[in-house]
Amino acid sequence: MTDEAKALAVVFEAQRLSYLHSIVDAFIRRASSFPAAPKKARNVLAAQVAKAGGEMSWARMQPEFLKLAEKKRKRHEKKTLMAVANGTPGAAAKNAVLSGAGAHMRAEYHALLAKKAKLEQDLKETNRKLLEIKGHFDRIGAKV
Repeated sequence: MTDEAKALAVVFEAQRLSYLHSIVDAFIRRASSFPAAPKKARNVLAAQVAKAGGEMSWARMQPEFLKLAEKKRKRHEKKTLMAVANGTPGAAAKNAVLSGAGAHMRAEYHALLAKKAKLEQDLKETNRKLLEIKGHFDRIGAKV
């Protein structure tokens, strides 16, 4: 493989990964459409996507898909939980479309998520205090 071919392969790989990230982001955010392929690799990627039967089919065929999707899903959930707990909804919550199945339950769902985040924080604080108390008992030689 020539140096020029290697350079093109590196550029294509970077474009492929960038496109995969964009598709996974759109999927996690439940966007109405998927982004266009990067210009530098549009022809090749468009052909691969068409051959696979669509953007999500192509993305699922990529070896990094499962790991990447799980990582992005967890990050999205964490950001949403923290935003709801702080009372400052993020972009996803601000732009939520109030329609479709379960739309009438969204407010209650977000309230429950906020309560869950508060309970998790309280549990961490309680565990910290229990460990501190146990340390005091250990220092004085008392058995618990």
